[in-house]
Amino acid sequence: MDQFMHCQACGIEQLAEARFCEDCGSALTVCAPQGNAPDRRSSEAALPGDPSACSACGAGPGAIGADGFCTHCGHERVDVSRNHVELSLSPRLAGVSDVGRKHFRNEDAFALVGGAEGETLVVCDGVSCSQNPDLASAAAADAVAAVVRSVPAGQSWNHAHDLVTAALQAARGAVRAIPVEASVGADPPESTIVVAVRRGRRVSLGWIGDSRAYVIAADGARQCTVDHSWLNEVVDVGKMPLADALRSPLAHALTRSLGGPADSSDEPSQLDFELPPGSGYLVLCSDGLWNYLPDADSLATLIRGQPPEADALTRARSLVTFACERGGHDNVTAAVLMFEVLSENVEGTRA
Repeated sequence: MDQFMHCQACGIEQLAEARFCEDCGSALTVCAPQGNAPDRRSSEAALPGDPSACSACGAGPGAIGADGFCTHCGHERVDVSRNHVELSLSPRLAGVSDVGRKHFRNEDAFALVGGAEGETLVVCDGVSCSQNPDLASAAAADAVAAVVRSVPAGQSWNHAHDLVTAALQAARGAVRAIPVEASVGADPPESTIVVAVRRGRRVSLGWIGDSRAYVIAADGARQCTVDHSWLNEVVDVGKMPLADALRSPLAHALTRSLGGPADSSDEPSQLDFELPPGSGYLVLCSDGLWNYLPDADSLATLIRGQPPEADALTRARSLVTFACERGGHDNVTAAVLMFEVLSENVEGTRA
């Protein structure tokens, strides 16, 4: 007969052998017996936003044990500076990431690089059931940004596709370089990733997992990436009708990611295309946003719903706020590039 325990973060019942809460993603740890639990009042009072305090219950730094776990509530100490991150490089390029309403740490990460040659956007989402997913997403995003910034000033890659390929390879290496604790029993660090590089009218995308990219323009809105998920794989090969696959608990299970077990796939997909004519938006996001949106048109309605003078940061904030107001069951990240070009649309080629 199954044994159960309650998540110390959200209180929902979980299997006793589980390591992470299926509802809020928190690490499931065993607290000291109630009679032995330290009195929070005996710990040093924590100041608001103090990164040395417990991010779950607010206990002061004195309640954090040598192993990094709170002796009051059992939560692992996390870097609260990542709970809400905003970055604006220009009125046209910005991103926002938020921990959401249910998780105790933000396992998403993003990076933006701007310059005379064009822009780079990257969004990563750490896989919660793996070790150190927050480190994995940050390492991947930072690695992409480092590759793009390493191109000497005044010298651009002739083919953005090759730049994306190199960036994804660097991200893979960065995630696999994170130390693995064999005794933990969880998979090695994992993360999804989606990268977009704009050079002139040309955009090159690369992705692994289910973080997505969308283009919203005068001629319509479309999702440019295809999730590496169990659902897409079984439907594409005709093993199961879409309606049946959607009802499966495996529907959104990832089939590819950066890092993870040695036998897992981290083969990226790439897509190159021309931006459509007129003004529009290139949006990269984690599943914490798109899980609340049935299609690209819904995303378009949201981002266009801001005042005409709204900049990229305002529009990115509106997307993140929307997800949080709908429940914020996951970390949520959105990166937005506003563009305006005059060209004929050229259909993309997928690799």
